Amino acid sequence: MDYAQISGLYGKNMVESIILFREIALEIHNDPDTINQYKMTKTMMDLCNDRNSSCLLRTKLYEALSYGDVGVLLASPGPSLAGLMLRELGNEEQKSYFFDYVETRQSSAFLAVTEPRFGSDAANMEARLIKQSDGSYLLNAEKWLVGHGADASIGVLVAKISDGPLGMVAILLTPEILEAHYNKHNNYRHHLNTFGLKGARLSRLVFNNFIVPKENVLGSHLKLVDRGMMALIKTFNRMRPCVASFALGQAQATVDYAIYNKSNLTPIQENQIQYLNFELTTVRDILYKAASIVDSHPIETALVSLAKVKATQINEKVTREISQIFGLEIFGHPLLLKWSQDTNGYEYMEGTTNMQFKNVYQGYLRKAFNKL
Repeated sequence: MDYAQISGLYGKNMVESIILFREIALEIHNDPDTINQYKMTKTMMDLCNDRNSSCLLRTKLYEALSYGDVGVLLASPGPSLAGLMLRELGNEEQKSYFFDYVETRQSSAFLAVTEPRFGSDAANMEARLIKQSDGSYLLNAEKWLVGHGADASIGVLVAKISDGPLGMVAILLTPEILEAHYNKHNNYRHHLNTFGLKGARLSRLVFNNFIVPKENVLGSHLKLVDRGMMALIKTFNRMRPCVASFALGQAQATVDYAIYNKSNLTPIQENQIQYLNFELTTVRDILYKAASIVDSHPIETALVSLAKVKATQINEKVTREISQIFGLEIFGHPLLLKWSQDTNGYEYMEGTTNMQFKNVYQGYLRKAFNKL
């Protein structure tokens, strides 16, 4: 890597973290559990200490770390999506408990929304909470494609108390609850085998008559309209630019890797790489603008969706064209091979392109693009 190039793109303060992520990328890809050896590094500790970052700040940070390696970033501990949900719905006691736990234990956290039959279609969510006479709830649910769902000791799960958008609630699953009930009464969780982005530790979770105390329901202190679907929309909206930054950071890393590791580039290939860099700069401008708009308008989905589509598309284009430039030589570059595997995952993180285009169209009707 060219350290001056890294510094120019992402700032001098990110150089050490990017180098670390790049150095351990293949190690984490082969065995995500080895991330535990690096939890006490400054980068990992900083990720765990994030309680109030803005969307724009996270987007820039995650792009820089993704330039190192996305798999390492996804394997790293931290509050992640669950933390954003706590920030949206948690009372002061719940937030303090969650963030204190993540910081002191250097823990990962999960957010369980997606289901096997209907994906993340909240309108058809099958997970149910049944209220008991003592005020507690029985949870019956199956979730999958949940990052760190089988290894994180704390997380948030979304289920329904009743039908309709106002019937959706989020619950905090603490280590005490998980330890008390998992591996009993057909409650279990396990990792899923994935082709790429292995650091995400995608998992399946099954809950059968799983007891949840009433104090673990999030948002009880808020108005009904500020809970449920609205909280979910805001949470995913605040994370979607970060997913776009994963794709963008990896794409930039792939282009720069070709510049410094592929000898005898033809003039045509040099022009091809130069144009890819131009496209990356354009997508970056769109992404940063979208992230800044989310900070002031958290329910505005159109611009964020556009940025996610563009970042995914440029990542796929970069992977395809750089792979063609290397040809069979790519098999001598395991990092490039790993990144080409990871590329397949971004389309499905935080919504596919078809879903994003619906948001873009609705935003066009609302004239959301006037904010640009």
